[in-house]
This record gives sequence, C-alpha cells and structure tokens, in this order.
Amino acid sequence: LSPSRSIIQRLYPTQADLREYWKPRLRGIHDPERRKDERRRLDRLIRWSEWMGPGEEYNLNIPLKRFYPAGHWYEIPNLIRNGTLGKMLEENPDLNYLLVHNTDTLGAALDPTILGLHILGEEALSFEVLPRLWGDRGGYLARVDGDIQILEAGVLPRDEDIFDFTYYNSLTTWISIDRILRFLWLTREDVRRAGSDPEARGRVEEALSLVEKEIPVYVTLKEVEIVRGGGRTEMVPVVQCERLWGDMSRLPLLGVRYIAVDRHRGRQMKDPHTLDNWVRDGSKEYLANLTLFSS
Repeated sequence: LSPSRSIIQRLYPTQADLREYWKPRLRGIHDPERRKDERRRLDRLIRWSEWMGPGEEYNLNIPLKRFYPAGHWYEIPNLIRNGTLGKMLEENPDLNYLLVHNTDTLGAALDPTILGLHILGEEALSFEVLPRLWGDRGGYLARVDGDIQILEAGVLPRDEDIFDFTYYNSLTTWISIDRILRFLWLTREDVRRAGSDPEARGRVEEALSLVEKEIPVYVTLKEVEIVRGGGRTEMVPVVQCERLWGDMSRLPLLGVRYIAVDRHRGRQMKDPHTLDNWVRDGSKEYLANLTLFSS
C-alpha cells in the first residue's frame, strides 16, 4: 500500500571508521602471524579508501550493492509523503489508529486489549516491549537522564551493556493519528490534500524535515563484494547511515508510552532454523491461532 522509495548510496569509509571496525577482529586473534596479516589488510584498505575518497559515494558496483534502505524511521513519514495516509483517511474518515510492525514480526496482530491500553494512555505512540532474552539485539527500554526511552544497541559503549536491560523493543507500535499530526502541526486536511496541493505538500515536507533533524543518524559498516583486476573478488567494508523508528521515543513533546506484552507477539522470522525452537517454546502454537500453516 505504501511504497517506501527511500534509498541512500553507500559511502567509502574514513580511516577512523576502518580502525574502529577492525578493533574486535584484532582483539579476537591471538596468533601473532594472523594479527600481522589482519593489520596488513587494514593498512591496505585504509590506502584504498584514501585513494577513493573517504566519505565519498561508493560507486564500484551494480546499483543493487551501491544503495540500501534508509532505515525504518522513514516508513511512517513516507506513508504521509506519498499520499497513502491521505487516501486511507479519505476512504475511512473514522480511522483514528494505526498498528505498525516489521513484516517479519509474525506474532504482531490486532489485539483489542492492547488497543484499549493505547487509547487509555492518550499518547501519540505506544511501543510494545518484550522481556529480553539472550540474543535479542536492537532497541532496549532504558532510563536516560531520568526519561524512559528506547535506546538502540548502537549507542552503547560496550556490547555487554545489553545485559543491563530487562525489556526489548519489538518495534510494533500503536499510533494515534490525530496526536502525531498535532505534534507535526499538521491537520487531516493537510494530509489529504498533500498529494495534489503544492501548498499542503510543502507544509508536510517542512514538518517532517524538522522532525528528521531531531532523529540521530547511525553509521555502520557493511561488507560488500567488489571485483578487482583479473576477475578477482574481495569483500570490503563500506559505510551505511540510517535513522531508526525507535528514536521517536526521544522526542519530549511527542507523548510516548510502553506496553509490556507476551513475548510471542514479538516473534520475528529471520531464519528458517528458528522454526525448531518455535515448536518447542510454544510460538508455533501461538501463531497457529493467528494464521494458517501448511505442512
């Protein structure tokens, strides 16, 4: 229903990016010769990056490997920008709430009790949070300077800091349409007319751009394959910059609350090997009540 249409071009890493990226590799190698080999590879990649231009657009590959999604923060703004929300409001004037979740979160479903909790909370957003288990990595419910918010793993100084948190963010979010539009200083009429009226579209763009400036950018390195001379290939790290939806919880005037839910509601299918555990821990039985499985 809502095409994203937000992509960003990858960048060549800086020397500082590469050195930080290589630290865990070097810490995990105890053999002196292997450490020397890794250091030589790091030095070679630094020279390569300096030659190509640190921070410049990565352009050594096919478009599929040069571009990437800009992060799930953009999905709701795009719902407004591309006219989808306006069309939904036109066709359903009594539409007041949205349930947003990742496509691989199979346990997410409409639940009248949780919707009721969201309505009673009278906030713009309600994030569903789950009891954290080993292996969960993403956003965590944290208290930062006295305020409760979603804290992304990428901002933690050490990997082991994730064990300090009790709740994990499934990113399933209940949205009160009028409250989030009020926060943006927009009206339903602005959203409905944004697809055809340049003035309304300008107000929408300005409002979303102001919020975007308040959302932090996460810089990560991803390895992609490049082709060198003679048809040889090599995996090299390149930079990705993303914004994440959980950081909406950082905005003090928005109005956010958190609802602790059954862990099954946050079940995500990222790997077929997960299915065996789902049979053992009851997840498959829970999901079978939501949908149909074929053998």
